[in-house]
Amino acid sequence: MKQANDAYTRDLIDKPKRGRPRKVDALSQAERAAKYRARKRSLTAPIERATMVAALFVREDSHYKTMRGVDAWDATRDARSWPGGVPLVAHPPCRAWGRLRGFAKPRPDEKDLARFAVANVRKWGGVLEHPQASTLWIDQGLPRPGTGFDQFGGWTLQVPQYWFGHQAEKMTWLYIVGCPDIPAIPVRVGRPPMVVCNSLPPGHPKHRPGMHTPQRERTPADFAIWLVELARRCRVHGA
Repeated sequence: MKQANDAYTRDLIDKPKRGRPRKVDALSQAERAAKYRARKRSLTAPIERATMVAALFVREDSHYKTMRGVDAWDATRDARSWPGGVPLVAHPPCRAWGRLRGFAKPRPDEKDLARFAVANVRKWGGVLEHPQASTLWIDQGLPRPGTGFDQFGGWTLQVPQYWFGHQAEKMTWLYIVGCPDIPAIPVRVGRPPMVVCNSLPPGHPKHRPGMHTPQRERTPADFAIWLVELARRCRVHGA
């Protein structure tokens, strides 16, 4: 018999089993050992540049930081220093662009972060996420949902983050460049248990609890996975 080369294989082959013999699995012991070693190699092998994706303007506790093949840039790293070269997922600050922008107190240069994100999505391909009706679309001449493509091949998709696990509906606009074939979109029926901003008093029949800022801002894990897969499919001619 072939000599076992690792502890896992030796455990499968050499360790005596007590009691009645187990039913033979569809995979032999050697095949299962080989499958285990292959998976272990896949987790430690270097990522090819073609599958790398950058995630810009993410939270410090972002799911993107735990995802293999994702170069995550939070406030500490400063996404403005990102060198480019691969498709990206961009989550630039939105408080200066959203419906409640009149109550926001953004930094003087904060709007430029979203403009930086648009320029890089157009250059390298990828996706930019912002809330529904963001005025960034007017500022940068981005096509609204259902209006076709812009001169960069970009288009806008509207999706509720509730479909991806968010506790509120959180309708979102995605500006996408270089991806003609997006991943399948899950559909989740039912009424979200929470709202992003609550204007109804407790006791009202339509009242639902509002969300705290971290709950509101954090990208659901399934949405992050979907956005990364979308970005991996993006290619821009000449990039």
